[in-house]
Amino acid sequence: MPDSSDIKWEIEFFEGVVEASPDCCEALKALADLYTRAGRYRDGLELDLKLAELLPDDALVHYNLACSHSLTGALDAAVAALSRAVELGYLELDWMEQDSDLDNIRHDDRYHAVAQRIREIVGQ
Repeated sequence: MPDSSDIKWEIEFFEGVVEASPDCCEALKALADLYTRAGRYRDGLELDLKLAELLPDDALVHYNLACSHSLTGALDAAVAALSRAVELGYLELDWMEQDSDLDNIRHDDRYHAVAQRIREIVGQ
C-alpha cells in the first residue's frame, strides 16, 4: 500500500486532471478511490454521486456509491445504491461480504435481503 505522501501526490495529480476534464470518468473513479483510501469519505461520496449521474447503468459505480454512503453513515442511501448495483448486474457476493466499506450496513436486514437476491440470481 502506498504511503500517505504517495496518496497525497496521486490525489493532487487526479484533482488536476478532473479540474481540466470534469467529466473524465476514469479520473473521477481514480480520485474517488484515492479520497476513500485517504479517509476523505465525503469527498469520495461527492465524486461517486457525480459518477452515478454520468454512468447511471454502471453496476460498479453504484456499488462504490453504496460504499461511500455507508462510510458517511447514510444507511438508507447505501442500501438503495447497493440494491441498484445488483439490479444492474453486480453479483460479487464474496467481495461484498468482506468489504469493510459496507460494515455500517452489514447488520441491516435490507443488506441481507440484497445478499440473498444475489444468491438467488447466481443459484447458490
